Amino acid sequence: MKSKKGRLISLLLAGVLLTGCGSAQAGGGDTASESGSGDEPVYFGVAASITGNMAETGVMMDVAARMAVDEINASGGINGRPIELVLEDTKADPKESTEVARKFVEDDRIMAVLGDVTTSQVMAAAPIYEDGGLVQCTPTASGNDFPAMGEYQFSTAGRAADEIPAFVQNVLIDTLDCQNLAIIYMNNDWGLEIAQSAKAECEKNGIQVVSEENFLEGEKDFTSVLSKIRQTDPDVLFVAAQYTEGALIVNQVKQMGWDVMMTTQGSLVQSSFCALVGDDANIIGQCPIVFCEDIPDAYEFAQRFVEYEGSGGIQPTLRAAATYNAMRMLAQAAENCGDDLNRANLRDQLAAIKDFEALGGTKISFSEEGYVNLQYCVVDIENGQWVPLD
Repeated sequence: MKSKKGRLISLLLAGVLLTGCGSAQAGGGDTASESGSGDEPVYFGVAASITGNMAETGVMMDVAARMAVDEINASGGINGRPIELVLEDTKADPKESTEVARKFVEDDRIMAVLGDVTTSQVMAAAPIYEDGGLVQCTPTASGNDFPAMGEYQFSTAGRAADEIPAFVQNVLIDTLDCQNLAIIYMNNDWGLEIAQSAKAECEKNGIQVVSEENFLEGEKDFTSVLSKIRQTDPDVLFVAAQYTEGALIVNQVKQMGWDVMMTTQGSLVQSSFCALVGDDANIIGQCPIVFCEDIPDAYEFAQRFVEYEGSGGIQPTLRAAATYNAMRMLAQAAENCGDDLNRANLRDQLAAIKDFEALGGTKISFSEEGYVNLQYCVVDIENGQWVPLD
């Protein structure tokens, strides 16, 4: 039980920043306890890495949130009131996340915040949101310890503790019949947690982890560490990285002539990664949603996303889907508050949502700790896109 305490690349940035759905300047507004009535908008903050090394994810979050808001507003908004978003760039930097958190907390209009991107960012900002009694709902950060930091912390990304067991069973055991695993992971809160969770789960299932190596964000030459890992002769190389470093690792493995099977638990399942490594990349992954014709609403979402203003024509990833879900869940919670919409009531209504019909036809609910439980499928790269593995 929780203790109770009171926006891709530079060519797209200008278009994204100027076309943000109903964007507003922070500051001013009503009181934190009452959000207004009548035709006055309901304001939500969006904390996303519009610039920095997670810019594509940030832009995906911005676009997916605006898509959801457009649909909600076209259907009457929240009890007749339109939604407006206030977008702030956190630059993939935890320090920026804390500054944005303070700004949102002090802006009395903001009823909840969608974001931030990484586990390090949401955990840095969590105490500020908690003290301000303002929901922080991340669609992308999966750290096990995050929502437990307080009752105003939520995640629609699932968590490593749930994702990794499915990954070990579905990918390493059922698909790859892995006996000896090597892990290369980013040395931050997220990467360490993924690596530790994977090692523990492998030990339970009789898979030997023969090598564990980490790297720092921004590294470009992985030749030495990959050569070291190669000497341990693993069946599979697990790459726990974001797409920039992950693509470098996969390409350098190919350049070495090392014919090892690689895999990822979901962080690399995005179109930018495919473009960087090509169809000949010897890698498969796992994700909770695939934008294929067999799943009509997900497929239709992907088509609209590509054409949506500010997307730059990129294909959405599971992070876009989770953002879309999160924005709709926040709006549903606000709707359920009726005439008594305030930060605290929205938090309670969000926690109470059960069997929400998420993108892809699945139904999700928040656990007591603020997580959702997801189902996963195995995917590989074909024709420049991640697709379900035959």
